Amino acid sequence: MTAANLNAVKDSLVHELSLVKTPQDSIPILYHLFDISTSKGNRTETIALLFSTAARANDVSTELDVLRTCCNMSTNNDSLMNLCLQNTQALPQSNERDEAITFIEINKVSLKTRTAPEAEKIQTLQRLIKEYQQGVQQSNLYDEIKQLYTLCLYLSHSTTGELYTEYLEKLHILINKLLADGRKVLPNLYYTQLAIIYTQNHQYQKAIETDKELIKIIHHLEHEYKSKGRIFRNYDIAYYNCYRRILRNYPGLSPEEIEYYYQQIIDITLRNKNVAKDFEESQRPLIYYLIAKKEYAQVLPIIKKVYSNHNNRKQKMELLQFTIEAAKAVNDKATLLQSTTEYNAYLEEYNKLKATEKYKELQILYDVNELKAENAQLELEKKQAEIDSGRLIIHITFIAITVLLCLLAIALWLYYHTRQLARSLQHSKQKLQEEQATLLQTQEELTTARDQAESANRLKTFFIQNMSHEIRTPLNAIVGFTEIMAESARQEQQEEWTNYAELISSNSELLLTLVGDVLDIAQMESGEIKLNQQPCSLQAVCNISIDSVKHRCPKDVKMYFRESNQDFILQTDAVRVEQVLTNFLTNAAKFTTKGEIVLSYDIDESQQQVIFSVTDTGIGVPEDKAEVIFERFEKLDSFVQGTGLGLHICRLIAKLLQGKVMVDTSYTQGARFIFIHPIKQ
Repeated sequence: MTAANLNAVKDSLVHELSLVKTPQDSIPILYHLFDISTSKGNRTETIALLFSTAARANDVSTELDVLRTCCNMSTNNDSLMNLCLQNTQALPQSNERDEAITFIEINKVSLKTRTAPEAEKIQTLQRLIKEYQQGVQQSNLYDEIKQLYTLCLYLSHSTTGELYTEYLEKLHILINKLLADGRKVLPNLYYTQLAIIYTQNHQYQKAIETDKELIKIIHHLEHEYKSKGRIFRNYDIAYYNCYRRILRNYPGLSPEEIEYYYQQIIDITLRNKNVAKDFEESQRPLIYYLIAKKEYAQVLPIIKKVYSNHNNRKQKMELLQFTIEAAKAVNDKATLLQSTTEYNAYLEEYNKLKATEKYKELQILYDVNELKAENAQLELEKKQAEIDSGRLIIHITFIAITVLLCLLAIALWLYYHTRQLARSLQHSKQKLQEEQATLLQTQEELTTARDQAESANRLKTFFIQNMSHEIRTPLNAIVGFTEIMAESARQEQQEEWTNYAELISSNSELLLTLVGDVLDIAQMESGEIKLNQQPCSLQAVCNISIDSVKHRCPKDVKMYFRESNQDFILQTDAVRVEQVLTNFLTNAAKFTTKGEIVLSYDIDESQQQVIFSVTDTGIGVPEDKAEVIFERFEKLDSFVQGTGLGLHICRLIAKLLQGKVMVDTSYTQGARFIFIHPIKQ
């Protein structure tokens, strides 16, 4: 809508407002004036008039909507938010009012977390976690949401790692209850925050799914407002932010989805000048789109131009990552060297921040767990004292009853014999019931201890995964620099420096393999690894495996793939099959000094199996070690380079693929490793 058209609409609405006779009839017109207002002053004046008009019309729903809108307009003004809260609390009780109160209170907490001193935030965070883990009872769903949302807001200023994600996912369960009741205000606020966190942590699929849910909510709100006559309310910026964030997570999108979401952004820029201005200045959607399409030659100059105009550190790191990827793809060594150097400088500071963040997270966990352990110990001591006291009372009672029974038995044996027997049986039953209750209580305590041990094990796995990722990033930078050094040395024919560079590259590759193996084991044992099964050519898989290992063979060893007469297409995860074969071939290259290493496969139609084999003329495997070598950190020769994880990973992958790996002990000319893969899974 042009400025002239906008002024004409505004004048028409003002004239229409002067003709209405009731407050209720004024409300739709005031909403229109608010929706088309462009200046902050006009919006503030209009929203104040709308609130007073709704109050005169006794329209509580509109009053609550206005108060939420005022809160959104005053996110940095605590006094104004307090006024909004007071007015909301003064309205009649309803679910809509409770939701509005929770919405305003969460915004107040958000402001406080941004302005409070660091020490106060940490102290408050520790208190909130303790209260939550101690199970402090809340009166209703909105109080539960406020408690957990407040905890997440304070936690986000100390860490955005696994602990933060864990509490966000717990909050997700409560938010879904609101969605089931048709409430959209708090879910909108929650999904926006969750999508940003998932995007920052590179959890592509979760980020995309979260933004899709957010788009559904926005679409529902748009439809709801239009059904109420608010035809000027515009959601273009909200949609644009969602589509841009989805496009940023392009590794989780299909090619068709990439085209679709980019076209959605283009459509919005054509109809909204504010969005078009942001698109033109930031160029971020275009960069994401070209990187996703691997149009590196086209995107590289755009990234350089945008990078020179940006001061935001996070965006600069992202742009440097894209620059390195594009420069490497187009073989622009000068840009690659410069961007890698700058990226490493940012990365060093980023790693320090991540280390500090991780330390804070672990410190918080330590403090809370220490308190829980102290409480558990006190509780156990209390229960033990109660048990001891109960036993003492039981013993004294038993002695007293026994003496009494003896005295009564002497005087009234014949009269009371039957009654005393019944009492004795009743007493025994009661005692058994008490012992049973004690055993049940002990079982519950053991279950709690088991849960705590499992939680500690999960924390260990999270730690291994996080640190493996953190180590891999600087190692990739080392490998990149080494490749540049080796190439420069070869061009200048400096044999000594070439040897040094190749030595660094070789050891960096070994270290990367170790980190990769540790991360693979952590993912497999935690059940997080997912298989990507697609039809693949076995000959292609075998050739790729040979090519990736052949350079590691000694001079006197010939490594080759004995091809079958006919190729075979297998439904499997080709990357994981290549990983097993590559580990077998690498292992053979380590222990074979002369002769040959042969990779082959056979199809067993009767058993519906593909049988891969790697046969070498090396030192062989003793029969008593045929199973031991597949265990973690097991090596036949401690002087040979390696970690003892490769064969263990092969067995884990084979299990995931419903197959198995083994050593053929009948082969005596060296070693033969077998990988059996089912044709149908």
